[in-house]
Amino acid sequence: MDIFDEVYLSCQMSVDLVPGPLSIQPPYMSIEHYDIECYRITDVVRTLTDLENVMITQTGNTDEGEDGWYQWRWRWLKDDRWIDFDVTLFEGEQSGCWGGSNMVAHCTFADLVRLWVHVKGRYPAVWLHDNQTALHTPHSFLAEYAMPTLRQALQDPDRSVRQRAQDERAVYISLGLQPNVA
Repeated sequence: MDIFDEVYLSCQMSVDLVPGPLSIQPPYMSIEHYDIECYRITDVVRTLTDLENVMITQTGNTDEGEDGWYQWRWRWLKDDRWIDFDVTLFEGEQSGCWGGSNMVAHCTFADLVRLWVHVKGRYPAVWLHDNQTALHTPHSFLAEYAMPTLRQALQDPDRSVRQRAQDERAVYISLGLQPNVA
């Protein structure tokens, strides 16, 4: 990442991708009761493994039952940016269903949302869960986490900084940010 990326675009956080209801209206707290879509763990593992720029860093032994799934680890890697993630599994009535993925990000906000949007394209009821127990849409996540620092760049006295910020805002809009968010 260059200095602009580090100052205005850097996403260094732990979040989770989780299955939930087919639609949400933020703010939506994960502690609220809702129906959870069941995505088979075997299908999700295949999807995560096939993502662009993703490599398996640790495989799980699925012959060990539920415990074997928790061993899987992946890393999305592009240049000096990365996202590490795993899988969890629901137990009980939803046994065999993906319970979500813990993610540690050291990348740009756009990198994280691109990965999520790709997974969401296959599994539409997948949301980003933050450490405040909120479930996010791409819009609500970008508006709450990415835009506060990008706003600073959009108001910078240096025209080249403002232009690059406008270009990144266009990327955010392509990923789901509503255009009316300044």
